[in-house]
Amino acid sequence: MANRSTQEKVAPSHQFRIASITKPITAAAIMRLVQEEKIKLEDRVFGDSRHKGILTLDYVRYGKIVPNDHLFDIKVIHLLEHTSGNWYNKKRSVLTNTRYKGLKFIHHVLAKQKRDNFDLFEAGEEYKYSNFGYYVLGLIIEAKTNMKYEDYIRNVLLADYPTIDFYPKSKFTNNEVKYYPGKKRLYSNGTVAKLFSAGGVVSSAADLAMFGSQFDTDNFGGINNLGLNKHSVNLIKTPQTQGAKKARYSKGWVIPFSDKRRWWHSGKITATRSMLLCDDKHSRVIPQTCVAILINTEINKSFRRKLAGLARKIGSSVAK
Repeated sequence: MANRSTQEKVAPSHQFRIASITKPITAAAIMRLVQEEKIKLEDRVFGDSRHKGILTLDYVRYGKIVPNDHLFDIKVIHLLEHTSGNWYNKKRSVLTNTRYKGLKFIHHVLAKQKRDNFDLFEAGEEYKYSNFGYYVLGLIIEAKTNMKYEDYIRNVLLADYPTIDFYPKSKFTNNEVKYYPGKKRLYSNGTVAKLFSAGGVVSSAADLAMFGSQFDTDNFGGINNLGLNKHSVNLIKTPQTQGAKKARYSKGWVIPFSDKRRWWHSGKITATRSMLLCDDKHSRVIPQTCVAILINTEINKSFRRKLAGLARKIGSSVAK
């Protein structure tokens, strides 16, 4: 139900929080900038007076820190594929429990990491899922476009997808569902906004599925609706950095067993579960399916584990 109090049923236009499925959107934006030669995958992310990087640390404005030895080795490709080092991704997220933004927030995290003796490992050495890494990618998009992250995504990358939006929303409508957290505490709109380029997006299931369909390289001609060419899409679906799970995660998508014919991502925050799974192996009649499942209530662990299987079953039944 979109709203239990009014008994309103979910419609195709209803928006849901999609949590970490924000990451494929952020990755697509980065790859468009790579395609346009505004950045390179091998560009170093952090810099200071002695190191060149896209984002320059400001010790005068935000306070002196002693960076980890590996910090200045982190490249854009490492952030995209979660091999940038052992950043915080604990149950109590540094993203939702801070009053800081932008470079000041980066300084805050680096200082906290040093205080807690929570060291980075060498960039590219190991896979470690990181919300913070994708937050940094959002700042890179802002630095290279001179636009706010959400404005670039709304007006440039996803202009064809009107229900994909951010907190605070560009249009205040009644299209977003209500959330039912059970005994848990529901994230406020402001808290979700702090997830930024790692998890701050809302979307309808229809637009989310259409977004996922843009990464099918079998039926590709010229430029897709995201402004990406076939080479860029192939790069997105090809893991490049080494790591313990190098065959699974590539630039915003989980690619099972290096199989570019299936790509998926899931997401979760309180009272939100999301799954986007695309498959181009079904049949000649319907060569590709993208299934988006969005849930606005708490669900048990057993059902969460079955979401991917449910998405595959839906896709298979549509293709028959």
